[in-house]
Amino acid sequence: LLADELDLEDPRRDGDAEVLGIAAGIHKRRWDDLGQLEDLRAAAALYTRGAGADLGKDAYAHINAAFLDDLLAKLGDAPQARRRNAATLRLAIVEHLVAKPHDWFNLATRVEALFGLRRYGEAAALLTVNPLQPAPWQAQTTARQLARLAHLLEPEPGALPEVCAVFEALRPGAADALLSSDVGKLGLALSGGG
Repeated sequence: LLADELDLEDPRRDGDAEVLGIAAGIHKRRWDDLGQLEDLRAAAALYTRGAGADLGKDAYAHINAAFLDDLLAKLGDAPQARRRNAATLRLAIVEHLVAKPHDWFNLATRVEALFGLRRYGEAAALLTVNPLQPAPWQAQTTARQLARLAHLLEPEPGALPEVCAVFEALRPGAADALLSSDVGKLGLALSGGG
């Protein structure tokens, strides 16, 4: 529907985090459901195009571009360049995204950026000192993304107390379940199945 109404290939759309982020999210969901690598590459390209100089209120396109770069790197798609780009995006978020009180996704983006840089202690501390209580669906969305990222970054994330501390800060008592939530999907992707 978006492609019918809007020219998504138009370079003038670059930096349009809202439109390109929605299109990227559709491709990301398709990859989640169907496991086709081309959907994942398309999602990454759209998020990257949406991630312009302006971080906006929650750097939505930026943090998702970083996550997909790590995922594609793990799958062997230009791993060095993708990991470097992911780190650059996350550093920009950590250094420049202005904290917005009462905005869960602003906080979640800053936490994920620290987590993706393996600054686990800082990510846990940010969650601990912040008084925001996310709605259950917000906590679940954040936890799933962090669990997937943990499995991309660490061979055994559940064995690392500093990783578990982030999940405990997010939702006490849930680290074991959260860290095991994505092993099947990642295994399927790495096997070439789907």
